[in-house]
Amino acid sequence: MQESANVASAINKWVKDHTSGMVKDIVSPKRLNRDNSLMAVNGIYFKALWNHPFETKKGKFRLTAKKSKPIQMLKIDGLFKAGYFPTLNAKVIELPYYKSNLSMLIFLPDSIDGLSVLEENIAGLTAPQSYKKVSLELPKFKIQFAKDLVETLKQLSIKVLFTNLSDLRGFFTEKINARVNQFTHKIYMEVTESGEDTKGTCASLITLLCLI
Repeated sequence: MQESANVASAINKWVKDHTSGMVKDIVSPKRLNRDNSLMAVNGIYFKALWNHPFETKKGKFRLTAKKSKPIQMLKIDGLFKAGYFPTLNAKVIELPYYKSNLSMLIFLPDSIDGLSVLEENIAGLTAPQSYKKVSLELPKFKIQFAKDLVETLKQLSIKVLFTNLSDLRGFFTEKINARVNQFTHKIYMEVTESGEDTKGTCASLITLLCLI
């Protein structure tokens, strides 16, 4: 038990150090046992400044048609690539990052309860191409998400990897039977108004493989 705790602590420290402290405790000692022969951990940390920094203001964010809450909002007026998708009943705006070819797309459904329809049909959409003068208010927010992706990957026809027929010889110097039994995905993302160390846009991705 102590050995599992030490291994989990070492992995969690590596993850924390490589994501600027944003992602923590991805591995629990309870998930480690003597049958685990290999754990591969991959971390991605993304940070960027807005090309056009926001101002901040106090406002209300509508959670449902009848419920809202006071929140710190980001506000900007300017020329942005923006458009409307009638098939989604939603507006979209592209927010570019400073000195980068990357950007963030923000979708706003016409209906307050239209998010589920948007999520079901958003795949494959492209960014808007025409510029428009826009007055945008966006809540400051943080997102943390964790999920075991084994079943999701199986639905995408990635199945052999999780069976005794998997070929993972590239991980070992000698022939050994192994299969993946866990594939954990964790993201931390924070959106704020500017580009100081604590006020950027951050995304962290951790992929965990346990082979037995």
